Amino acid sequence: MKRIQELMSKNIQSITPQTRLSEASQLMAHQNVAMLPVREQGRMRGVLTEHDIVSHVFELGRNPGE
Repeated sequence: MKRIQELMSKNIQSITPQTRLSEASQLMAHQNVAMLPVREQGRMRGVLTEHDIVSHVFELGRNPGE
């Protein structure tokens, strides 16, 4: 059975809470990942997922560029 280290994405860039959604989406696409860690002042604050983007932006009829 494979270990997580064999399957996980490596060298993933993190974003900050101030990162624009459009930048985060482009970074996800560029890195071919569905999640980005959110860091601030050297600490993990949370994650942003594709699900977050879809459920909180598109379903609410908001402009993802804003």
